[in-house]
Amino acid sequence: PAKTVDYLIKTQPDVIHAYYYGDWEGFHSHFDAILSEKRIKSKIAVDLLVPVHIYRSPRIDEYVYVSKYVKDMQHKHLKNERVIYFGVDTNEFVPAKTAEWKNAVGMVYRLWNDKLDQSTIELFIKLAEKRPNTLIYIIGEGVNFHHYVNRTRQCGVRNNFYFTGTIDYKQVDAYYDKFDIFVAPVHTESFGVVVPNAMSKNMPVVAYRRGALPEILGRTNSLVNTSNEMVNELIYLLDHPKVAKKIAFGGRKRAVEIFSNTKMIEDYDKLYQDLLKR
Repeated sequence: PAKTVDYLIKTQPDVIHAYYYGDWEGFHSHFDAILSEKRIKSKIAVDLLVPVHIYRSPRIDEYVYVSKYVKDMQHKHLKNERVIYFGVDTNEFVPAKTAEWKNAVGMVYRLWNDKLDQSTIELFIKLAEKRPNTLIYIIGEGVNFHHYVNRTRQCGVRNNFYFTGTIDYKQVDAYYDKFDIFVAPVHTESFGVVVPNAMSKNMPVVAYRRGALPEILGRTNSLVNTSNEMVNELIYLLDHPKVAKKIAFGGRKRAVEIFSNTKMIEDYDKLYQDLLKR
């Protein structure tokens, strides 16, 4: 904290923009030191990216939330707060060039417990058992990776699954093109760019009605409440490609207008201009 404070006193930035992820060890001691230091004259914005309660201080000039869901869960609403969505590259994530139906679904997530858990793989296993000609892409790495792979072996459906492990960001769009439907089986979601990426590609999305997902999807695509509902919805859409494509209609338009990099940059520019005028 002392080095951080000394650096900020020497540089005197016009704006300090901090990202808050919850009560990490050492985080509050750094923040307390900065906010209590009267020699730092900077305007301060704090950005909250996860579904927790934000750090409050009269010294903070603007609170920024990654979604309305995260904003609405706060104990108290203030005048100096706003929502700025993460941007996705809608020029990179574009609809697939071919309309070929591949009988495949996929998800793109860290395989950690912050959004998924060990039980997540079970709905995909059930899908493979009920619809044996389905290919399932699990894109990502994390503590649950080996458990997921082992469960598919134990249930005799390993050949239905394609596990990538960690991939380079430049490969992500190409992997989206390998499946027909994006699956968002998360138990917690403050935002997550992977769903707007799918929407930008006009790809059908089947998601749990959790966190910010209804806010992101709007009236496009399909929301479900349980794993059984999700499996049944995936089977129905895989069996009816025209219906699947129909529910995705409007997804790209929504992504471009609300969740694009261009919109995010405009919103952050407005934030900084507002702070600099105060």
